[in-house]
Amino acid sequence: MKAFKSALLGVALLVAASAVQAQEQFIPVLSYRVGPYAAGGSGYYGGAIDYWTLINMSGGINGVKLTWEECETEYNASKGVECYERLKKKNGGATSVEPLSTGIAYGLFDRVATDKIPLTTFGYGLASSADAHHPPHFDRCKLYTIEGAVQRVDWGNPHVKLSIEVEDGTTYDLVWRSIQQLSLAGVQKEAVRVGDRVVATGSKQSDDGAHVSILLSEIHKAGDGLQWSQPPQGC
Repeated sequence: MKAFKSALLGVALLVAASAVQAQEQFIPVLSYRVGPYAAGGSGYYGGAIDYWTLINMSGGINGVKLTWEECETEYNASKGVECYERLKKKNGGATSVEPLSTGIAYGLFDRVATDKIPLTTFGYGLASSADAHHPPHFDRCKLYTIEGAVQRVDWGNPHVKLSIEVEDGTTYDLVWRSIQQLSLAGVQKEAVRVGDRVVATGSKQSDDGAHVSILLSEIHKAGDGLQWSQPPQGC
């Protein structure tokens, strides 16, 4: 609870810090109270709005009140991008955005950079938030399917990652979801092991490099029936 409250206060302070003479600052709320992750989303966003309401009842932050508008994403990346585009210019423009979704965060990465709107990701999201390198840009408009043998499994946050080698000897780094997201989907650490043959579909890294990365939208293997999928990232 303390960490949760600190995170919400951090968003509020970030919003207030951007206010020069404004008496209100707007936050788009890309919530998911329905859909596969509604149990987590409804609690988080309900708590966030209650806390911001409490801040406003106490006079705001240095006199700056917070305003917001909620848009339902159902934890879907395409709907998250649509909600962001719909709300980003309302009420003088968004001051910050927190999607609480890795898929939506990837969909917003280039957009918030262009719009100069801070994107916060608490304990998930882009790899650059954790290890200070620039994440690869994925071509979300095209999906690629590859098949190969698993060479390495990195079971950790912010993303579980796999390396597989295909028939021609090329190695691909597969960027999956966080441990928590996979656990909620019923995928455990033992689901994929070194030596397993898998078929993976996802968005390929746009720029060429020593390592080719794919942001997974689907993966399965023969034998034990492992199947996982999530709607692909929007263009």
